[in-house]
Amino acid sequence: MGYKQKILFIEDERDFYGLAVKELAGSGLEFEPAHAADRAGFAGLLNTFQPDIIVADYHLPDIEGPEILRLALAAAPLAPFIALSGTVSDQQGRELEKQGAFKYLPKDRLGRLPGAVAGAICRLAYTRPRILFVENDEDDYKLERKALDDEGLKYLPLWVGGVSDLAAALDTFSPNLIVADYVLGDGTALDVLRLARQKTPLSPVIAVSGSVGEEKAIELFRAGVADFVLKDKLHRLGFSVRRVLEAMRENIRREAAERDLREAVAARGFILDAVQAPFFLADAKGRAVLGNAAAAAALRLPELAGADIFAAPGEYGAEIKKALQGGGKSGAPAIVEHQSGSSTLETHVYPVPAPEAGLPQYAVISLDITARKQAEAALQENMEVLRLFTVHAPAAIAMLDSGMRYLAVSRRWLADYGLGERDVTGLSHYEVFPEIPDRWKPIHRRCLAGAVERSEEDPFLRADGHTDWLRWEIRPWRKADGSIGGIIIFSENITARKLAELDVQRLNTILSEKNREMEQFLYITTHDLRSPLVNIQGFSRHLEQSVQDLRGALAALPLPAAAKAEIEKLAAEEIPEALKFILSGTHKMDSLLTALLKVARLGRLEPKPETVEMNELLKNVGDSLRFQLEAAGGKITCGALPACLADPAVVTHLFLNLLDNAIKYRHKDRAPAITVSGEITGSRAVYKIADNCSGIAAADLENIWNIFHKHAKTAERKGEGIGLPTVRSLAEKSGGSIRAESKEGEGSVFRLELPAAAEDKNAIR
Repeated sequence: MGYKQKILFIEDERDFYGLAVKELAGSGLEFEPAHAADRAGFAGLLNTFQPDIIVADYHLPDIEGPEILRLALAAAPLAPFIALSGTVSDQQGRELEKQGAFKYLPKDRLGRLPGAVAGAICRLAYTRPRILFVENDEDDYKLERKALDDEGLKYLPLWVGGVSDLAAALDTFSPNLIVADYVLGDGTALDVLRLARQKTPLSPVIAVSGSVGEEKAIELFRAGVADFVLKDKLHRLGFSVRRVLEAMRENIRREAAERDLREAVAARGFILDAVQAPFFLADAKGRAVLGNAAAAAALRLPELAGADIFAAPGEYGAEIKKALQGGGKSGAPAIVEHQSGSSTLETHVYPVPAPEAGLPQYAVISLDITARKQAEAALQENMEVLRLFTVHAPAAIAMLDSGMRYLAVSRRWLADYGLGERDVTGLSHYEVFPEIPDRWKPIHRRCLAGAVERSEEDPFLRADGHTDWLRWEIRPWRKADGSIGGIIIFSENITARKLAELDVQRLNTILSEKNREMEQFLYITTHDLRSPLVNIQGFSRHLEQSVQDLRGALAALPLPAAAKAEIEKLAAEEIPEALKFILSGTHKMDSLLTALLKVARLGRLEPKPETVEMNELLKNVGDSLRFQLEAAGGKITCGALPACLADPAVVTHLFLNLLDNAIKYRHKDRAPAITVSGEITGSRAVYKIADNCSGIAAADLENIWNIFHKHAKTAERKGEGIGLPTVRSLAEKSGGSIRAESKEGEGSVFRLELPAAAEDKNAIR
């Protein structure tokens, strides 16, 4: 007696529950049933009965299908959920399947329940397999369990200590997989394999050993073990078990496909010629029963029904004869891969129920797998190229499978992450880097689902406490069938660059603070110097008036002529000349302090940007300069100007300064002519202020932006030398820039760029 599947039935109609149990029992399935009729009964059973499979009615008096499914997935997430209903639509059933149900069946098709349960049992074989451990050392058994648990596998375990207990375990437990120690107290893994072949022939065996030589390992593989793992590398056992389970899943899928095909052949309800591949039914002596046109063409037979397949000419007929004869001897399905001309064919031979007192019959279908074989060869070549590229690439690259296990890594990866010469193949990414932050794991899952993600800079706190800064990109790689096989991680350690950037930010912060301190000091100093300067200027002018009064008083005094002449010289020449120098010096100092105050105020200025309509602003600036412009006989021409995003007061200052300079430093032989134009370039509003002034020498052009600089032609005129430096500073504070072009004697063009407003009807692009 084999393992009995635990099936939980949730059904409020007792009679229907009895019919479902009878249907499953009639199919030959051995199972242990449990029954609940409502929500409370369902919840109670989940605490005492651990179901392998759940079969539930869609409608219960106090709960509906989606809620039943939600509770089932929460309490028994690995148990396949089969929903039954006599009232809901197929669409609702499909919606339930999308939410996680294994299968939906209408109640009027109860005959399909055994097939659905069989499919669920097949699914359990790889989602929650029964694993039999044959190990005479309990500590080693625990280590083997730990290796599987570390891999994240869900399974039902059973442990026996040797070959003597194996037969009973195989009968009662019916394992999906066997893990056996090579050396047991009463036998070896070869004995386990032989007994398993007799009792449970579909159960793969994985052998483990601490010291088996190459000769014994080869003997194990020849005997038919699925894999072999050394005990000092038990961390690979989980990977091996998962790989065997994947192979089992593929076999189960293939068997399901074969079962479907056998049913289709038995029903004979399909249109043969709709099958593009050669397909026919023949008996054991090679007599064709039925077939399609593709089969007749491949066998070179004008009529297929009743024809002798074994006598058909050509390679294809000969291969079919061998396949049918092979199937007849074994009684099992057979798959033969062979050539037919330039094509590679995969021929499947399936035994089908024979007519009463008739010869055994076989369904034969030949699939042209030429393209698949070529694709597989190309994929294998590409995978090898990709692996070699990964290993030898000068960048940090890792290739991982869908379980986040390493397939290949570059030498740079090992070096960048301090892994030395460690062989990480087959190890989990999270095992190699246990310090990986949780925020990266959802990224890995999204990329395994098909996304491509990247980051220009991402901190990675390493296990030793230091932080690496990484630039990375993750992409999925695909198998030949288009499914995602895993991900490729490209990374670059940018820690040095990031630390340099952070250092620059720190120094910029310090510099900004020092600039603020200097501006504050400059403002206070210039303000405090102005008070004594005003006193010096006042007393100097008072002294100048006093000297005039002294001269008037001297004229009336009866002094000797020589003395009077000496005093007159002092009062009329030397003292006034000295006062002139004092007043001139204080005037220069006053101009300098005024300029310094302007610079200090500029440093404290914080522009408040808004949309500025430039044509209106230029009209106001022109009105402010009307007197100077008319006195010089000049003219300002302004086109349609785009709006900008800036502080209106700042923009006014910019244009007032530039236009005033054009008037002030005009050419001596012609009236000033100034043109203002503008356009949008990308996200910038660009304004050009062109004049015909005296121009700037090439040697002076870069110096005009330096504070207090005056070139030769302007040094003799009034001005502090801060106008254009102020313009540049204000433009940059506004998020813009300014530059100048000039030809001495012809004129200058100033190009001012500011952020453009969001939309502008005057914009020229």
